[in-house]
Amino acid sequence: MPEWQAEYATAFGTLFLGFAAILSTIWPRLLAFLRRPTLDVLVVDRLNLARSAEAVEFNESYNRVMPVPVYFVHLLVGNCGRTPAERVEVVATRIRWMPPGTTGEFQWREFPGPMNLQWGFTQAAVMDQIPPDAERLLSMARSWHLPHFEKTQSASGEVHEKTVWGIEASPVVLNLVSQPQSGEHMLWPAEYEVDFEVTAANARPITRMLKLCFDGKWDDDPAKMGRAHRVVALGDGPKC
Repeated sequence: MPEWQAEYATAFGTLFLGFAAILSTIWPRLLAFLRRPTLDVLVVDRLNLARSAEAVEFNESYNRVMPVPVYFVHLLVGNCGRTPAERVEVVATRIRWMPPGTTGEFQWREFPGPMNLQWGFTQAAVMDQIPPDAERLLSMARSWHLPHFEKTQSASGEVHEKTVWGIEASPVVLNLVSQPQSGEHMLWPAEYEVDFEVTAANARPITRMLKLCFDGKWDDDPAKMGRAHRVVALGDGPKC
C-alpha cells in the first residue's frame, strides 16, 4: 500500500473513532430528549359532587363538623410522552379577579409565593410518577353548601335546633397544600383567572390558566351548578 494511502487510512480511522466516541456520549442524552415526558392538562368536564365531613365555620355563632355536600373542580394532568414523568408538581402562581357586575381590567391578587396544589385523594404536593399515556387527578378547588341553623324554644323551655339548607354556597377554595393566612385562596363571588404551572423533574414545564366565574349560589344538580352558578374553563397560561 502506498504511503499516502496508509496516511489517509490512519486519518480516517482516527476520525471514525472520534466520531464514535462523541456519538456514544451524546446518544443517550439525545435519546432521552426525544423520549422525554410531555405534560398536558385537561379540565374534568363535570363537577364532582360528594359529601365531606369538614370543620366549617358557617357563621359567627356556629362552628360545626358535619357532612356537607361539596363540589370539587378536578383537573387531569397527563403525560403524552414515551417515558414516565417524575416528581410532578402543580403550583398556583397568580390570581386575577373582576368583581361581579363590573367590566374593565382584572385586578391582581398575589400569592406570598408559589403555592402547591393538592393531588386528588392524597393531599400530597408531589406526584412521584405519571406513566406514559396516563393521567392523574388534581384536586384544584372545592365549594360546599352552606346551611343555616335556626333555634326555637318550646313552651317547656327546651331549645331545638334545625338545619336549613338554602341556596348559599361557600366561596370557592383553592386546594393548596399550605393555605396562606391572608386568604388569597378564598375566591368569593367574582370572575377569576388563576395562573398555575405544571413541572416535572424530567419534563419541560407548562403554564395554564383556570378561568372561573362564580356567583355564590348553590344547586344540587351538578349540571345546573356548573352551567348557571359556576363556569369553569381552561386557557393558556401567561406568556411572560
